[in-house]
Amino acid sequence: STSLTLVDQSIAALVAFSLALVTAVVLFSVWTGMFFICSIVRPIGEIEATAAKIAEGNLDTRIENKYNDEIGKLSDTINHMAGELDKTERMKNEFISSVSHELRTPLTAITGWAETIMSGEARDEGDVRKGMAIIASEARRLSGMVEELLEFSRIEDGRFTLSVEPM
Repeated sequence: STSLTLVDQSIAALVAFSLALVTAVVLFSVWTGMFFICSIVRPIGEIEATAAKIAEGNLDTRIENKYNDEIGKLSDTINHMAGELDKTERMKNEFISSVSHELRTPLTAITGWAETIMSGEARDEGDVRKGMAIIASEARRLSGMVEELLEFSRIEDGRFTLSVEPM
């Protein structure tokens, strides 16, 4: 009869080493997986938060680009988009300001003459006719401006069609 104690000890040591090695490999895999997930999820979260601020109307917000990969390209693209939106917003505000001024001018003349005629201050028939002519002229001018704005809106919406005919 032979004692297998040494063999059992060798097998136990081999099993313990194998379990330790497998545990180390699993822990290393989990750690590296979490590192890579965080390296992707964190920048995407930052981009998402900045995009939400831009969507709320804060067009001065920009993403700090710390990456030289696809995430960096996405950051640059979102920053460019925010800049273009800001430029468009400024142009829209300037347009509205200009249109408001242009519409106010004929309205002032119409209101002034209408109030003058209604108050009875324009007693002379010539003044009344002049006032009515100015009211009609400014109303037509105002109507033309509104039509131009509506036409511009149709062009922007793509509802504008050209009819081509031989002449």
